[in-house]
Order: sequence, then structure tokens, then C-alpha cells
Amino acid sequence: MKQGKRRNGLMSVIDNLIWAGIGALFVIILNLEAGTLVKVIYLGIILVFSIFYLWIVYYKATNEITIASSNPASTNSVSHISELLLLNEEHQVLKQWSLTGRAGLVIGKNTENNRVDIDLSDTALAALISDEHALLNYTGENWFVEDFDSEQGTGIQKYNEVDINYLNKSEPVKLDIGDLIYIGKTILQVK
Repeated sequence: MKQGKRRNGLMSVIDNLIWAGIGALFVIILNLEAGTLVKVIYLGIILVFSIFYLWIVYYKATNEITIASSNPASTNSVSHISELLLLNEEHQVLKQWSLTGRAGLVIGKNTENNRVDIDLSDTALAALISDEHALLNYTGENWFVEDFDSEQGTGIQKYNEVDINYLNKSEPVKLDIGDLIYIGKTILQVK
């Protein structure tokens, strides 16, 4: 990402230098001691080049806008979430689960009588997790999370946001790539 920003910044400098050069050529051509026809020909060539270059700049700008707006984490477009990560306090990955080909997964703790899809019984704060704490559900090409009326609740921290919002029982919330899910005090991230 940093390389892309540097390249775009460099291209802006180059674009400005080219436009300054075109302006300087116009001034030079106008001050040439040549006939009107020669000046018109030179100015025509510079004008055609300027229009062509303007088209390239326009194409580059609209292409960058399209790329930026197609990022699923920054829009409401179809998300392509494929895995769920268990993170520690420093946001390092401890465990991961594939979501590919799945339609719904129960998050909680395995017990003698009940098996869940995402077992968090071996996490440091497992005592704060209900046996059936939350549900991940794939509907309409999007993943949603829903709290099962757990004691500690289920929180969502949207990608690039600071606040954690706790879910109401049976009210699914759409997930986007990079969102954090708080199951009790345990942190999961969708990727």
C-alpha cells in the first residue's frame, strides 16, 4: 500500500512537470521568429499532445477511483470473507478456521452434550464465553453475526473504527473483511 501511494505521489510530480513543460512550449512557440503557419503547426502539435495527455490523466484518475471503491472493507459491496481468525491481545493470529463452503457456524464451547463449529473452550478467557454464544450466518452473498443472548454479549468493531458496538439478541449484523468480533473478551477477526 505504501508503494502505491509513493507511485501516485511521484506521478503527480511528473504530471505537474509535463503540464509546466507544455505551458513553456506554448510560450516559446508564440515567441518564435517564424511565420504564422509554422507557429500554428507547432501549436497544433502541442495541443494534440496536451489533449492526449489529458485523456491519459483522466483515465488514470478514474481507474484509481474505481480500484479504491471496489475494496470490500470500505464499501457495502459483496464481501469475500473466507476465514475467521482467533487473535490475542496484540492481534497476533492464534488459530484460524476456513469459512469457504459453509453456510452457518455456531461460536461457543464444546461440551459433553453439545458440539459447536468454532470451539473457544481452550482460550484464556473461556469462562466468559457461553456454550452457544453467537452464530455466523452466510446469506445473500454476505456473512452476518448474531448473538445467542449470551451472558457477556457479542461485540463488533468495524474495520478502521474505534468503537465496539454490542449486538442485540436476534439482530444480525453484516460483516466486512477486517471486522473484529468480540465473544466475551475473546477477539475474532474475519478475513
